[in-house]
Amino acid sequence: MKIDNKQIDNASRSISIVWKNYLFSRSHDEAQRAAIIYTFFTICKKQKVNPFQGLNHTLKNIKSINHNNL
Repeated sequence: MKIDNKQIDNASRSISIVWKNYLFSRSHDEAQRAAIIYTFFTICKKQKVNPFQGLNHTLKNIKSINHNNL
């Protein structure tokens, strides 16, 4: 069996680029918001969901979510 860590290398490369960008955030809150957005788009990409459709769906339905069940 051949060991292949290409997926892990690719994932960590994109994370390190974003991590460097967080260093230049003006505040902790700004860095946290950027991390949330980055995470959302990464999940969409992994699930093969159009991120803009996913964001649109999320924003339209966020008020109807029972946050106590999350």
